[in-house]
Amino acid sequence: MVKLLILNRGADTGGGSIKIKRAFAKYAPDWQVRCVRGTDNYIGYPADLTLNTNSPRSVERVRELFAQADVVHLVNDERIGRLFDGYHAKPKVVQFRGRGFWTQPGDQSLASLRDRGIPALVSTPNLLKYDPYPEWMPNLCDIDAMQRVRRQALRSRTRTRPVAIHAPTMRRTKGTDAFLAGLEPLRDRLDLDLIEGVPWRECLARKAAGDMLLDQLNLAYGSNAIEAWGMGIPVVCGIGGEFMADWYARVPGYVPFAATTAETVTDTLLQLLADPSGAIERGTAFVNDYHAEAVVVQRLLAVYERVLA
Repeated sequence: MVKLLILNRGADTGGGSIKIKRAFAKYAPDWQVRCVRGTDNYIGYPADLTLNTNSPRSVERVRELFAQADVVHLVNDERIGRLFDGYHAKPKVVQFRGRGFWTQPGDQSLASLRDRGIPALVSTPNLLKYDPYPEWMPNLCDIDAMQRVRRQALRSRTRTRPVAIHAPTMRRTKGTDAFLAGLEPLRDRLDLDLIEGVPWRECLARKAAGDMLLDQLNLAYGSNAIEAWGMGIPVVCGIGGEFMADWYARVPGYVPFAATTAETVTDTLLQLLADPSGAIERGTAFVNDYHAEAVVVQRLLAVYERVLA
């Protein structure tokens, strides 16, 4: 049995690490995966282990897992790995999620990883425009689980008008003000559920009761869009600039959401209200082709096997 240890110094952004552990249990049962995060936050993603550096017992437990691991998957920076003996000789990959990509000191930068031959992964494709070295590793989606949540939400739903969902988290990045302004002329036709400051499970249940998800205007799509696609809910999102427009044309060959800008939100929502089928079909195809658990597990296995060779 091959042993994989996922080490994350901070919170498990988007639940990405615990999703890898669960997916490997289904699709790569000859691998044993342990997932360690350094902190928790109000979002409350499920966890495997949390490292408390002030607790000798907690540190020793993770030290044992590190010593036993055949490969280590570090998230956002390497510093947590350097706490443990034998780090430099350990086969490893480093994955960047969001802000961690821009905040690394020189000896942990992409250039340093490249020089040392350590694979670098990025969770969102817009990060590829800053350096050609990393490989895109899509975040996982348990589509069956998303479908179950969706069915439950629809059974208990009492609203009669269509509902748009938006979960700001970072309002400026997501363009929340522009979304709200674009919604205003439609308030007699379209309700809004603004989900903010609540744990992930509540956010997921409320999202599942919606008819469309307003994701973000200024970057690539995020984890909310992935979950919505897994539920069969259409997504409204900004293209994210010239790089992403080219990426959609080259990689999937289509844009998987209803594309909008700050100026065209109202028109985009009207079109989606009239006919959501195209956006639903594109989103479903995209999540199945790139984010489904079995697909991402195979991509990860290929990376891990390279560093183990």
